[in-house]
Amino acid sequence: MSNPSVHKQTFGTRVPPLTDVVRTLLGKYTEGQILKELVQNADDAGATTIRLLVDYRSHPTSNLINASLAPFQGPSLIAWNNAMFSEVDWENIGKLYKSDKMADHGKVGRFGIGFQSVHHITDLPMIVSGSSVGILDPHMKYASDIDSQGVKTGGKKYTLASLVKPEVQNQLTPIDGLFSFFKTELYYKSTLFRFPLRTNPSEISDKCYTAEDVLKELKLSLAKDASHIFLFLRNVIRIELFTIRPNQNKMTLESQAFINEASLSVIREAQRKLQLPTSQITSVMYPCSITEINCSVADASRQHFWLVSQTIGTNNDALRIRAESLKVSPTVGVAAPLPLEFHSNGLVENLINDPISLKEAIAISFKPNFSSKTVSLPVIKGLAFCFLPLPLCTGLPVHINGYFIPTDDRQHIKWPILENTSAEASWNKELVEDLLIPTYASILVAWTALLGTFSKPNDLHNVIAYALWPVVTEMKNRPIWSTILIYLLTYICQKYFPLFWTPLGTDNWVSVNSCYVFVFTKEEQKIGLQLASLQEKVVFLPENISASLGDLPIKASLPTL
Repeated sequence: MSNPSVHKQTFGTRVPPLTDVVRTLLGKYTEGQILKELVQNADDAGATTIRLLVDYRSHPTSNLINASLAPFQGPSLIAWNNAMFSEVDWENIGKLYKSDKMADHGKVGRFGIGFQSVHHITDLPMIVSGSSVGILDPHMKYASDIDSQGVKTGGKKYTLASLVKPEVQNQLTPIDGLFSFFKTELYYKSTLFRFPLRTNPSEISDKCYTAEDVLKELKLSLAKDASHIFLFLRNVIRIELFTIRPNQNKMTLESQAFINEASLSVIREAQRKLQLPTSQITSVMYPCSITEINCSVADASRQHFWLVSQTIGTNNDALRIRAESLKVSPTVGVAAPLPLEFHSNGLVENLINDPISLKEAIAISFKPNFSSKTVSLPVIKGLAFCFLPLPLCTGLPVHINGYFIPTDDRQHIKWPILENTSAEASWNKELVEDLLIPTYASILVAWTALLGTFSKPNDLHNVIAYALWPVVTEMKNRPIWSTILIYLLTYICQKYFPLFWTPLGTDNWVSVNSCYVFVFTKEEQKIGLQLASLQEKVVFLPENISASLGDLPIKASLPTL
């Protein structure tokens, strides 16, 4: 029993208010990440389609769970997907700093705090799935509860059955009739999020939003990422953006992006193969075509074509042990843009009608017959992905993906430098060296197979042959990604892959140990042609590729004069 005469003061670690925690987290996530986080969570849940709706309308403010919820009946962002919340999802959604997704190697959204980015626009998210409705309340004053330990929680869960009563009949009116949900539902076989827009400053954020603000941001985000957002996802294949304007009840489709039907069967087969145990190496390669449509602009449909190579698993015991320790998976991928001509002529489909491995890619002999002048490779700013694109321009001419461990704000990946020698940083580097480099090489091998003998016999200089190679001038001031250039070019030279173009003879692709290499200049061209007249294999490299090779130790072993 305590002595009342003893003077006592509060002492010990204090838990900050939940609003302070969320406000701090928002400093790490930009508004532009909301779309990615919603896609990420949907992909984790196994959804294939995501629909976003910007609702400009205001709804009845009477007959709610409580009167304090009336300010949240105004305009909102609604996000729907065709998967359902599991019990684990319900548990995780309320966790700010810990997510059980960390234990699932197949989950993209292993950082549960990412969902909190929605608080940029809302103070009170609502979730409807199965028989439940959850309201998240970081302010703990609109829909909070007391848990079994007597601790006040930042949200409350209701049953749909409890919300059909007349006295609360308008709580679900804002979503009534949307995406096949009706407020008399007792069970909903999808997941729907409603984010009422912040109209007044709060303890979470001082920034307020209109429906027009949110629509503009989502359109920009989708337009920026539509061409590539699906490349390394496991499930999601379609994103649609709708609006409902004031005094209307009809949804209008604003924009959409989706993987084309022709690609789906081969992608699904590739994904099936990638589910094999990571104790063995599985690599697949397949074409992917994506369409994006801006419905508010006439003829605003764009097609994007890709060749994707993915690898999962490793025979490197040390890497496998590190993966198990960090609860990650040895998974990488590379996506290269393809010319429209390849698809319009059915060339990719003829080359790859089933996901193939690196070994199979090397063995392919495919020689389409058309001029190099008909080929134009789309120029992209290569991005790094952790299944979804990070805001990292790598300087590479391809997109790269890996089960990387990003920094807390998902702006960068951890990398071993002087101030960061963590196991997470070492994992990222080893993943690049052990798996990403061979996977990138498989894309280069397939590129030569696709190009075949497209060039005319008198074409000495073919820039398109090296269009997917990394270039040293693009890697300046990018120390993490410039290592890929060094590793990759060293790898393809040491493995003697036949990736060098020679205009002479019947075999136009040669390895570095079976040719003479020159830069395509007047002086070196003269010497090279003299050697060619003696039936020697001669390669004329573009200056940027020669410069990239010139910075490598491997240069000394190149058979130049």
